[in-house]
Amino acid sequence: MPVTLNATVGGANSNTYLILSDAQAIVDSLMPTEETTNWDSATTDTKNRALVTATWRLDRERFFGNRTSNTQALQWPRTGVRKPDQYQPSYQAGYLFSLRQDYYDDDEIPDEIKKAATILALYLVTEPEALSLGGLEQFKSVTVGPLSVTPMQPQDQRLLPPLVNQYLRGLKASPQNISIYRN
Repeated sequence: MPVTLNATVGGANSNTYLILSDAQAIVDSLMPTEETTNWDSATTDTKNRALVTATWRLDRERFFGNRTSNTQALQWPRTGVRKPDQYQPSYQAGYLFSLRQDYYDDDEIPDEIKKAATILALYLVTEPEALSLGGLEQFKSVTVGPLSVTPMQPQDQRLLPPLVNQYLRGLKASPQNISIYRN
């Protein structure tokens, strides 16, 4: 059965952050690569499945802020998330207006999320098994007490392509972006 995309912002049945035509516009703006060639030759259903799978994978990340509704199916939109590239501390007359503009709207899906989903979908069309990693790929063997596990074969250790992680920088919580506040 073909997959139908539902990109309703904050929807209870949404399964992707963008529709296929929006993803195609992002792909069309990229330099031609093996991935873009594979994407162009893929069926509409394969592209839709890749976008849904990419969205589900991105939703496993821990993002800043809170979901705007407890009925929404996806992690975005979120409330209380500062735009990572626009924050400029200022104490001028327009400071409060500027501060309000530094945050994503509660009904907004950041372009970075849409681009990350598209890039990951593009990657999945070429490497459909890329997200089936078990988490032990970087180890030759793991022993805990009497239990010893040896992964069957080494696989690619990238859980997300580097470009996807770059798009998510500043939007997701990680050990690299801990904030310290003084009272």
